[in-house]
Amino acid sequence: MTMTFDRVHAVHNLLADVALSLDREAWDAFLGCCSDDFHYQVTAFSPDLGTDMVWLDHVVTELKEMFSMIPRHVRMRGGLRRHVSQARITPADGNTVEATSTLLLVHTAESGETKVIASGLYIDRIGFDEGETPRLASRHVALDTIIWNPGLHVPV
Repeated sequence: MTMTFDRVHAVHNLLADVALSLDREAWDAFLGCCSDDFHYQVTAFSPDLGTDMVWLDHVVTELKEMFSMIPRHVRMRGGLRRHVSQARITPADGNTVEATSTLLLVHTAESGETKVIASGLYIDRIGFDEGETPRLASRHVALDTIIWNPGLHVPV
């Protein structure tokens, strides 16, 4: 696949839309950026176990169910913001690209105190439909962070 400027630009815009949708907790907008067979996984490497821990592994129907349960959970007060630095976009097989980005998840409490609560990588697989519209086919969130705050029940 040829990586034209238009395709690279479209991927950057898609990933920005995904991050902004997650920041706003606009779950329908987030899912609108994803393919019907989207797969989402969160892992963190455990030095004690010597392997990755899988914290979340869902497809679209499971994500929708999770999103419907979020209002019922005790939550961290304040807001989350994802700071994403796109590191690399490379052609993959077929009509897809892989985008690897660095991530910082920042929480700002109602008092205004801000803390970094997670760091890691987004490893995204993005497919293009016939109209050249990119859609997120999969996201692997590979966290460096293994201490997780209670009350954080939203996707990274």
